[in-house]
Amino acid sequence: MTADADTILNAVNVVSDQVVTLHGVVDDHAAAVKGKTKEALSEAIREAMRDKDACAVFWGSAGDALMNYGQQQTGKLVIGGIKGVVSRLGMFMVLGLIVYSVGGWAALAAVWKAIWPTGH
Repeated sequence: MTADADTILNAVNVVSDQVVTLHGVVDDHAAAVKGKTKEALSEAIREAMRDKDACAVFWGSAGDALMNYGQQQTGKLVIGGIKGVVSRLGMFMVLGLIVYSVGGWAALAAVWKAIWPTGH
């Protein structure tokens, strides 16, 4: 290697070492900030929960949110149930029409009795 190449290689190595050192400093600083933020947030929540008015508002809001979520899910359940019944009824009607077109009323009656026996 020439002297110029050695100089450039040494400069690159120095810069690389400085970047690694700086990266470590940034990681340490980020960890410290994260720890301080976590501590500050925990203390703020503790203080807020000590205030009776703030606590009542917090739990009232939580209850309202839970109730709204429950109503949304119940609505989806009811609509989903109705949609399922309509879908099954439609499928039953299509299959019934197919059976009727192939075998007439006798075939449809036989399928009906097979699905829902009279118990005699």
